[in-house]
Amino acid sequence: MPYITLTDARNSFITFNDELYISQRECAIVKPFCLPIFSHNDLSFQFKINSDIVDFETSVPILTAVKNGIDYLITGATYSISSIDANTYLVIIGFGSGLLDNVNIGECFNLKVSFDVEEVRFNATSNQCLQRIADTCFTSLVTYSNNEDAFDFIYNGVNSNIIRLPIYFKNPVIQNDQKVYVRSNGTRQKLYAKLAKKWLGLVDMATEEVHQKLVVALSHDFITFTTDNGYLLECTFEDEYNPDFPDVMQGINVWTANFNVMETPFDEVNNNCG
Repeated sequence: MPYITLTDARNSFITFNDELYISQRECAIVKPFCLPIFSHNDLSFQFKINSDIVDFETSVPILTAVKNGIDYLITGATYSISSIDANTYLVIIGFGSGLLDNVNIGECFNLKVSFDVEEVRFNATSNQCLQRIADTCFTSLVTYSNNEDAFDFIYNGVNSNIIRLPIYFKNPVIQNDQKVYVRSNGTRQKLYAKLAKKWLGLVDMATEEVHQKLVVALSHDFITFTTDNGYLLECTFEDEYNPDFPDVMQGINVWTANFNVMETPFDEVNNNCG
Protein backbone atom coordinates (compact mmCIF):
# COMPACT_ATOMS: atom_id res chain seq x y z
CA MET A 1 0.00 0.00 0.00
CA PRO A 2 1.51 3.39 -0.97
CA TYR A 3 2.11 5.77 1.91
CA ILE A 4 2.39 9.51 2.59
CA THR A 5 3.84 11.01 5.77
CA LEU A 6 4.81 14.58 6.63
CA THR A 7 8.01 15.68 8.36
CA ASP A 8 8.17 19.23 9.71
CA ALA A 9 11.03 21.62 9.31
CA ARG A 10 11.25 21.65 13.09
CA ASN A 11 12.15 25.37 13.34
CA SER A 12 9.35 26.49 11.03
CA PHE A 13 6.67 28.69 12.58
CA ILE A 14 4.10 26.46 10.84
CA THR A 15 4.32 22.78 11.82
CA PHE A 16 1.90 19.86 11.69
CA ASN A 17 3.30 17.30 14.13
CA ASP A 18 2.96 17.73 17.89
CA GLU A 19 5.96 19.04 19.81
CA LEU A 20 5.89 19.66 23.54
CA TYR A 21 7.38 22.76 25.17
CA ILE A 22 7.95 22.93 28.91
CA SER A 23 5.83 26.08 29.30
CA GLN A 24 2.79 24.29 27.83
CA ARG A 25 1.43 23.10 31.16
CA GLU A 26 -2.01 22.64 32.63
CA CYS A 27 -0.63 23.74 36.01
CA ALA A 28 0.12 27.29 34.85
CA ILE A 29 -1.43 30.44 33.47
CA VAL A 30 -2.34 29.61 29.89
CA LYS A 31 -3.24 32.47 27.58
CA PRO A 32 -4.40 31.94 23.97
CA PHE A 33 -1.95 32.92 21.26
CA CYS A 34 -2.26 32.93 17.48
CA LEU A 35 0.20 34.20 14.90
CA PRO A 36 -1.01 37.47 13.34
CA ILE A 37 -1.77 37.55 9.61
CA PHE A 38 -2.79 40.59 7.58
CA SER A 39 -2.59 39.46 3.96
CA HIS A 40 -1.77 36.44 1.81
CA ASN A 41 1.78 37.76 1.42
CA ASP A 42 2.44 37.19 5.11
CA LEU A 43 3.14 33.48 4.90
CA SER A 44 5.48 31.05 3.16
CA PHE A 45 6.85 27.89 4.74
CA GLN A 46 8.26 24.46 3.94
CA PHE A 47 7.99 20.85 5.05
CA LYS A 48 9.01 17.41 3.76
CA ILE A 49 6.80 14.64 2.45
CA ASN A 50 7.89 11.03 2.60
CA SER A 51 6.13 8.84 0.04
CA ASP A 52 6.78 5.86 -2.20
CA ILE A 53 4.24 7.09 -4.77
CA VAL A 54 5.90 7.35 -8.18
CA ASP A 55 6.22 10.93 -9.49
CA PHE A 56 4.88 12.40 -6.28
CA GLU A 57 6.30 15.79 -7.31
CA THR A 58 3.43 16.08 -9.81
CA SER A 59 0.88 15.90 -6.97
CA VAL A 60 -1.37 18.85 -6.18
CA PRO A 61 -1.80 19.71 -2.49
CA ILE A 62 -5.23 20.82 -1.33
CA LEU A 63 -5.06 23.70 1.15
CA THR A 64 -7.91 24.64 3.44
CA ALA A 65 -8.51 27.06 6.29
CA VAL A 66 -10.03 25.28 9.28
CA LYS A 67 -12.31 27.60 11.25
CA ASN A 68 -14.65 26.41 13.98
CA GLY A 69 -14.20 22.83 12.76
CA ILE A 70 -15.21 23.66 9.17
CA ASP A 71 -12.81 23.46 6.20
CA TYR A 72 -12.80 26.32 3.70
CA LEU A 73 -10.93 25.78 0.44
CA ILE A 74 -8.05 28.22 -0.07
CA THR A 75 -7.90 29.37 -3.70
CA GLY A 76 -4.86 30.76 -5.46
CA ALA A 77 -2.28 28.97 -3.31
CA THR A 78 1.19 28.51 -4.76
CA TYR A 79 3.46 25.55 -4.16
CA SER A 80 6.49 23.68 -5.38
CA ILE A 81 7.32 20.01 -4.83
CA SER A 82 10.84 18.77 -5.56
CA SER A 83 12.62 15.49 -4.92
CA ILE A 84 15.49 15.79 -2.44
CA ASP A 85 16.16 12.12 -1.73
CA ALA A 86 14.74 8.69 -2.37
CA ASN A 87 11.04 8.91 -1.46
CA THR A 88 11.56 12.34 0.15
CA TYR A 89 10.19 15.60 -1.27
CA LEU A 90 10.53 19.22 -0.30
CA VAL A 91 7.22 21.11 -0.35
CA ILE A 92 7.18 24.91 -0.27
CA ILE A 93 3.82 26.58 0.25
CA GLY A 94 2.83 30.16 -0.56
CA PHE A 95 -0.55 31.80 -0.89
CA GLY A 96 -2.63 33.85 -3.27
CA SER A 97 -5.27 36.42 -2.52
CA GLY A 98 -7.83 33.74 -1.59
CA LEU A 99 -6.15 32.85 1.71
CA LEU A 100 -8.38 35.06 3.86
CA ASP A 101 -11.57 34.93 1.78
CA ASN A 102 -13.52 33.11 4.50
CA VAL A 103 -11.87 34.69 7.53
CA ASN A 104 -13.16 37.88 9.15
CA ILE A 105 -11.09 40.38 11.12
CA GLY A 106 -10.30 38.93 14.54
CA GLU A 107 -11.13 35.35 13.62
CA CYS A 108 -8.65 32.51 14.08
CA PHE A 109 -8.02 29.53 11.84
CA ASN A 110 -5.59 26.68 11.24
CA LEU A 111 -4.14 25.48 7.96
CA LYS A 112 -4.80 22.00 6.61
CA VAL A 113 -2.69 20.37 3.89
CA SER A 114 -4.19 17.40 2.07
CA PHE A 115 -3.06 15.02 -0.66
CA ASP A 116 -5.26 12.60 -2.58
CA VAL A 117 -2.95 10.49 -4.75
CA GLU A 118 -3.35 6.94 -6.03
CA GLU A 119 -6.19 6.22 -3.59
CA VAL A 120 -4.03 7.41 -0.69
CA ARG A 121 -5.75 10.19 1.24
CA PHE A 122 -3.60 12.19 3.61
CA ASN A 123 -4.19 15.38 5.57
CA ALA A 124 -2.49 17.28 8.36
CA THR A 125 -3.63 20.35 10.30
CA SER A 126 -1.21 22.96 11.60
CA ASN A 127 -0.52 23.19 15.33
CA GLN A 128 -0.35 26.98 15.16
CA CYS A 129 -3.49 29.04 14.70
CA LEU A 130 -3.45 32.31 12.78
CA GLN A 131 -5.55 35.36 13.58
CA ARG A 132 -6.57 37.86 10.92
CA ILE A 133 -5.68 41.39 12.02
CA ALA A 134 -7.20 44.68 10.87
CA ASP A 135 -3.88 46.49 10.39
CA THR A 136 -0.16 45.86 10.71
CA CYS A 137 0.41 48.10 13.74
CA PHE A 138 3.05 46.77 16.13
CA THR A 139 3.81 43.80 13.88
CA SER A 140 6.57 43.13 11.37
CA LEU A 141 6.81 40.79 8.41
CA VAL A 142 9.93 38.63 8.76
CA THR A 143 11.64 37.21 5.67
CA TYR A 144 14.68 35.05 6.29
CA SER A 145 16.92 32.71 4.31
CA ASN A 146 20.41 31.29 4.23
CA ASN A 147 23.33 30.75 1.88
CA GLU A 148 23.19 27.04 2.62
CA ASP A 149 20.82 24.55 4.22
CA ALA A 150 20.62 25.19 7.97
CA PHE A 151 18.44 24.76 11.06
CA ASP A 152 16.59 21.88 9.35
CA PHE A 153 15.55 24.15 6.45
CA ILE A 154 16.44 23.45 2.82
CA TYR A 155 17.23 26.64 0.92
CA ASN A 156 18.90 25.73 -2.40
CA GLY A 157 20.04 29.35 -2.61
CA VAL A 158 16.55 30.61 -3.51
CA ASN A 159 13.99 29.59 -0.85
CA SER A 160 12.85 31.96 1.89
CA ASN A 161 10.57 31.66 4.91
CA ILE A 162 8.01 34.40 5.55
CA ILE A 163 5.97 35.03 8.70
CA ARG A 164 4.33 38.00 10.45
CA LEU A 165 5.16 38.37 14.13
CA PRO A 166 4.20 40.79 16.95
CA ILE A 167 7.46 42.75 16.70
CA TYR A 168 8.16 46.47 16.37
CA PHE A 169 11.32 48.56 16.46
CA LYS A 170 12.36 51.74 18.23
CA ASN A 171 15.37 53.65 19.59
CA PRO A 172 17.65 53.84 16.52
CA VAL A 173 21.21 54.55 17.63
CA ILE A 174 23.96 55.74 15.28
CA GLN A 175 27.25 54.24 16.44
CA ASN A 176 30.45 56.03 15.44
CA ASP A 177 33.75 54.16 15.33
CA GLN A 178 36.47 56.69 14.55
CA LYS A 179 40.15 57.42 15.03
CA VAL A 180 41.80 60.84 15.19
CA TYR A 181 45.54 61.55 14.88
CA VAL A 182 46.91 64.42 16.99
CA ARG A 183 49.95 66.13 15.47
CA SER A 184 52.79 67.53 17.56
CA ASN A 185 51.48 71.06 17.02
CA GLY A 186 48.10 70.10 18.50
CA THR A 187 46.13 70.00 15.28
CA ARG A 188 43.94 66.98 14.68
CA GLN A 189 43.45 64.87 11.60
CA LYS A 190 40.58 62.40 11.33
CA LEU A 191 41.96 59.12 10.00
CA TYR A 192 38.64 57.36 9.59
CA ALA A 193 35.02 57.35 10.74
CA LYS A 194 32.66 54.42 10.33
CA LEU A 195 28.97 54.65 11.21
CA ALA A 196 26.53 51.88 12.04
CA LYS A 197 22.83 51.94 12.95
CA LYS A 198 21.46 49.86 15.81
CA TRP A 199 17.77 49.14 16.47
CA LEU A 200 15.93 47.78 19.49
CA GLY A 201 13.34 45.14 18.56
CA LEU A 202 10.45 44.59 20.96
CA VAL A 203 8.52 41.31 20.91
CA ASP A 204 4.98 41.41 22.28
CA MET A 205 3.48 38.54 24.27
CA ALA A 206 4.42 35.28 22.53
CA THR A 207 4.86 31.63 23.40
CA GLU A 208 8.07 29.77 24.18
CA GLU A 209 7.83 28.18 20.74
CA VAL A 210 7.65 31.53 18.93
CA HIS A 211 10.53 33.01 20.93
CA GLN A 212 12.70 29.97 20.23
CA LYS A 213 11.94 29.96 16.51
CA LEU A 214 12.49 33.72 16.28
CA VAL A 215 16.02 33.28 17.66
CA VAL A 216 16.60 30.68 14.94
CA ALA A 217 15.28 33.09 12.29
CA LEU A 218 17.53 35.87 13.62
CA SER A 219 20.52 33.54 13.28
CA HIS A 220 20.10 33.28 9.47
CA ASP A 221 22.36 34.92 6.90
CA PHE A 222 19.66 37.14 5.42
CA ILE A 223 16.97 38.76 7.56
CA THR A 224 14.53 41.48 6.53
CA PHE A 225 11.82 43.00 8.70
CA THR A 226 9.07 44.91 6.90
CA THR A 227 7.77 47.17 9.65
CA ASP A 228 4.23 48.45 10.14
CA ASN A 229 5.03 51.61 8.14
CA GLY A 230 6.57 49.66 5.24
CA TYR A 231 10.24 50.29 6.15
CA LEU A 232 12.51 47.48 4.91
CA LEU A 233 14.97 46.77 7.70
CA GLU A 234 17.74 44.49 6.46
CA CYS A 235 19.79 43.53 9.47
CA THR A 236 22.06 41.18 11.33
CA PHE A 237 21.50 39.91 14.85
CA GLU A 238 24.64 40.34 16.95
CA ASP A 239 23.48 40.74 20.56
CA GLU A 240 21.60 38.66 23.08
CA TYR A 241 17.92 37.84 22.92
CA ASN A 242 16.46 39.02 26.22
CA PRO A 243 13.24 37.43 27.54
CA ASP A 244 11.18 39.49 29.98
CA PHE A 245 9.47 36.88 32.12
CA PRO A 246 6.41 38.03 34.10
CA ASP A 247 6.93 38.31 37.83
CA VAL A 248 4.17 35.91 38.85
CA MET A 249 4.14 32.94 41.19
CA GLN A 250 2.83 30.47 38.61
CA GLY A 251 4.40 29.72 35.28
CA ILE A 252 2.88 31.41 32.23
CA ASN A 253 2.96 30.38 28.60
CA VAL A 254 3.53 33.83 27.06
CA TRP A 255 6.00 36.64 27.73
CA THR A 256 7.69 39.58 26.02
CA ALA A 257 11.30 39.92 24.90
CA ASN A 258 13.71 42.35 23.23
CA PHE A 259 16.79 42.13 21.04
CA ASN A 260 19.18 44.36 19.11
CA VAL A 261 19.96 44.26 15.40
CA MET A 262 22.42 46.19 13.24
CA GLU A 263 20.94 47.60 10.06
CA THR A 264 22.72 46.50 6.91
CA PRO A 265 23.68 47.97 4.56
CA PHE A 266 24.32 50.99 6.75
CA ASP A 267 28.02 51.45 6.29
CA GLU A 268 28.93 55.12 6.05
CA VAL A 269 32.72 55.46 5.91
CA ASN A 270 35.15 58.37 5.80
CA ASN A 271 38.69 57.08 5.36
CA ASN A 272 41.73 59.33 5.06
CA CYS A 273 44.24 56.54 5.52
CA GLY A 274 44.74 56.02 1.79
